Amino acid sequence: NKYNFTGSYKFSHVNEPDETTNGYSAFLEFSKISGNIQYEISHYRISDTYDIQDLGFQRRNNFANYSSEISYRTFEPTKRFNSMRFTFENSFRYQHNSNEYSGNNFEISAWLTKLSRFAFGGKIESSIGSQYDFYEPRVTGNFFKQNARLFTNAWVSSDYRNKFAYDIRAKYFKRYSTSNTTYGVKLSPRYRFSDKFQLIHDFDFSKGFNEKGWVNEIENEEIIFGNRDKKTVTNTLSGKLNFNTKSALALSFRHYWSLVTYDSNFYKLNNKGTLNNSNYTGNHDINYNVWNLDLSYSWEFAPGSQLVALYRNSLFKEDELSDLKFSENIDNLFQEPVMNNISLKFIYFLDYNKLKTWL
Repeated sequence: NKYNFTGSYKFSHVNEPDETTNGYSAFLEFSKISGNIQYEISHYRISDTYDIQDLGFQRRNNFANYSSEISYRTFEPTKRFNSMRFTFENSFRYQHNSNEYSGNNFEISAWLTKLSRFAFGGKIESSIGSQYDFYEPRVTGNFFKQNARLFTNAWVSSDYRNKFAYDIRAKYFKRYSTSNTTYGVKLSPRYRFSDKFQLIHDFDFSKGFNEKGWVNEIENEEIIFGNRDKKTVTNTLSGKLNFNTKSALALSFRHYWSLVTYDSNFYKLNNKGTLNNSNYTGNHDINYNVWNLDLSYSWEFAPGSQLVALYRNSLFKEDELSDLKFSENIDNLFQEPVMNNISLKFIYFLDYNKLKTWL
């Protein structure tokens, strides 16, 4: 096929004792999917009343996005590269119920793989003009006006056919004409001990400075913002031991640590979406930890049938101790009671054709 047309429509119906709410989500995309030059045009819209929280996770609603993309890619190796892809894309965002303009984004990215299977790439994206955030105030009818932003990243990935391989990614963010910046790095080494056993470690670190964000809503519907620094550290270890094609032992460990520190200056959000100085005071620092350790054994004892045994060890803690160092934070986290869970899942596939012969 040379062209593709994709669409979806979803409907939500929430029936509560005192009211009934209906909402919808719609997506349309037309694309050219063949040749060196490919492109797509899409529209994604979710109403302000669309609600599927009872069935799963929903990040947000009440938006209408218009996007387009054009790319150049190769399908045959050249003298130096196994494959290449260069992409330009842009989007314009609106609020659904008011049709108010929210923001835009323009992005250029590249992905190149050498004949040795060493890959590298990156992207640069930017917005133009003022951006209007209808979600950060957390009160319907309000918005937060911000300057345009710049984001860039670069990455390298070695050949996964080797026993030792790695992925490295670096990123940088800046809000134009402000001191709001963020930088980060992600390191992901992996080692394949054998065809049956492999370990992967992910270390993800980011640090942000002078970000303006929501803090509180006080009397007279005053929305308070603060100026904050953020640091996030995530460590993940995953591994899998395949005993044979039917059974395997899997390990998944993750520690997520996020620190938010506010300075002494707080602000009031006005009806123009900008900030005025406020005499508000309070401690809103955050020290947030999530610790998960999963160990599972799976056995496919028949086609389509599986037995899974899982042990889960988890910890969670949130407080205001944002000045703790890493070792102090671990000690503080393990003062919480550990939650342990053991579960067993049994799945058996019934073949209807065979089932008829049994009856």
